[in-house]
Amino acid sequence: MTEKIHLKDVPDDDVAFRYIAKKTDFVRVMQRTKSRINLDDQGKLALDLPGVDLEAIQLCVLEAIRRYGSSGWRHASGHSVVYGGFSLTANPDHSDKIDHRFSSLGSPRNRFDDFSQAPTGEAAIAYGILKNSYYDTYGFRRRTDASKVGALGRFLDSIPLSMIRSRVGIIPGANVDPSELADQNLSSWHRDEPVCENLRINVPLRTDPNFVFETEGIPPYHVPVGQAFTWDTNRLHRVYCIGRTSTIRIHLVVGLAPWFRYLPDDDAWEPNEYFGRIHPFDMVGEGLLGPHLRLCSSVGGCNAA
Repeated sequence: MTEKIHLKDVPDDDVAFRYIAKKTDFVRVMQRTKSRINLDDQGKLALDLPGVDLEAIQLCVLEAIRRYGSSGWRHASGHSVVYGGFSLTANPDHSDKIDHRFSSLGSPRNRFDDFSQAPTGEAAIAYGILKNSYYDTYGFRRRTDASKVGALGRFLDSIPLSMIRSRVGIIPGANVDPSELADQNLSSWHRDEPVCENLRINVPLRTDPNFVFETEGIPPYHVPVGQAFTWDTNRLHRVYCIGRTSTIRIHLVVGLAPWFRYLPDDDAWEPNEYFGRIHPFDMVGEGLLGPHLRLCSSVGGCNAA
């Protein structure tokens, strides 16, 4: 039985999850755990949202912005005007002293196109202390006040897995200039963590067909309001806007720790009952993400292998 892994024990030159992985033989276990569920032709799983009032959640997002504010994505050159939002989780020990309301939206130490995976080698040395930085995904273990507003809070409360770095992502379509893609951090190709480390659930609340998602090797496509989605976000991918629009795109980007449980009283993590037993995509298929996230029932949306 693995002991609790206390965040205070993570070295300054590492992030919590890499330390956890070393303590739990995570890499070997991940490599042997395969999903029984096939992604669809667009490389995603669609999830139904039974009992979820998306309009009510959208109104609560707007109320959270009124109460707590929003911010552009932060990077070494300033703040983005084409991508922003607010944090659903925060790291109370953030090394860059960023306002917890927006601390999952980049960092003044990040390049504009740095998103999730922690640097290694010389890049890590140049970046500085990694512990409690933006890259410390499992350091983002406390829900923000904005995440608890009304229907938004109730939806997040219904998910039994521990939340990690999460946000409401907002793209003001009127600020996007498709002719200047180099200035759009949201247009940059990138990889996020493997799904056994971070299972990301994306819930569109407001959008239009100008906003598209693209995975390497798959043509870009629009994800509509009405379902939630998850992908293998460790594959190269990007989100971008193909044309200026008056729509303000609003998505929930919920990061979940599929195989680990946060223990707030100990400020520690431990493997949960699914560790190495059930692939995160199979956890979706078995309804383990709570009563309001279910593998889609439509034909062809997700197919069991």
